[in-house]
Amino acid sequence: LGLGAASAAGSAERATTIMLVRLLALVWWFGAASALHLAALHRRVAVGADSSLQLKVVYDADRLSPLPCVLFFSGADCSHESYMWLAERLARAGCAVALSSCVVPFGPKTCLLSTPFDLGALGSLEAYKRGPSRAGIAAILDELRALAAASDGPLAGRLDLGRLAVGGHSSGGRTALDLASFDEPFGVAAVFSYGASLVNSGMGAFAERGSVLPCDAARPPPLLLLGGSEDGVSAGLSESGDATETLRRTMAEGVAPGSGRAELCILRGANHMAFCEPVDPTCSAVDSDRPLGADGAAVRSALGALIVDFLGAAGVAGSRLAPEERTAALAPPLIFAVDAVRVPEDARCVGAEVAAAGAATAAQPAGQAAAAADEVAWEA
Repeated sequence: LGLGAASAAGSAERATTIMLVRLLALVWWFGAASALHLAALHRRVAVGADSSLQLKVVYDADRLSPLPCVLFFSGADCSHESYMWLAERLARAGCAVALSSCVVPFGPKTCLLSTPFDLGALGSLEAYKRGPSRAGIAAILDELRALAAASDGPLAGRLDLGRLAVGGHSSGGRTALDLASFDEPFGVAAVFSYGASLVNSGMGAFAERGSVLPCDAARPPPLLLLGGSEDGVSAGLSESGDATETLRRTMAEGVAPGSGRAELCILRGANHMAFCEPVDPTCSAVDSDRPLGADGAAVRSALGALIVDFLGAAGVAGSRLAPEERTAALAPPLIFAVDAVRVPEDARCVGAEVAAAGAATAAQPAGQAAAAADEVAWEA
């Protein structure tokens, strides 16, 4: 009885300590948020002779030092405003974030994407590797260079395109992944994606449905691959209906045969559209998705923390997360599975102790805890 009481007291003390740590982290977070002077600059950018896109550059107006740049590519039919939560988080970390959108013809229909899309590039693997979105990406970067080189203006002399990261969600995530997989001319220093994989959908003649293109970039940038255990869109590309299979295959069949390094983190209960806030109910991915099985705000907080920490480790953002913010955001029950290829332990966003705690969370039925431990056991 004495031992049981002592154990209970110890558990209560640990819980209190964890709560205090997280409260301190929240106090720090709100202090940082109150100091943020969020601003945006809007431009219409021509892409070739016949296309254009709307560009929004989000940044902290009070930061005077040159800002590393993050290009973010939206999912199909997802307004770039649905990713303002991430743009704000990255601006707080000292980055300038380029969001964009344009209407792209797709046969008899149209689609909202971040850049124009060359359907002709889907006709062969060689053309696909050059990039269906290459012209739009180049136009955005040219505009950012012009803004930085201008003699005056809010971003004159304030953008550091030598520290360039790209990220994306869904189809925009595939655009980002391709920049980590194949040789590209843009000098990308880091890539992150959510709800995307290198498993091919069968659209176009460059690859069969269900196949994985191995990464063959000569000098690939580090990659952070993010996903959710309830992603219905990813599950639709899996023969087994497993929402995590396409991410696992991307690591095993796409990243591992190449020379790059990548970290994978799958969040428990997150679905495909958890990356958007708000979610546009007219987006076609909504109909294919599974119900969200976690708190959306907590999922996005964890995703923001993972991305900022990754960009810090890659040398894009100024520094990695403070330990207290990492503790507050990366609650172990949210971590469903992790994996890594050629990433040193001290450079990983999710440490082994957090992954193990997530696998053994008491919130799971006993029979599922062993399965979750197997998921975490892929860690390389």
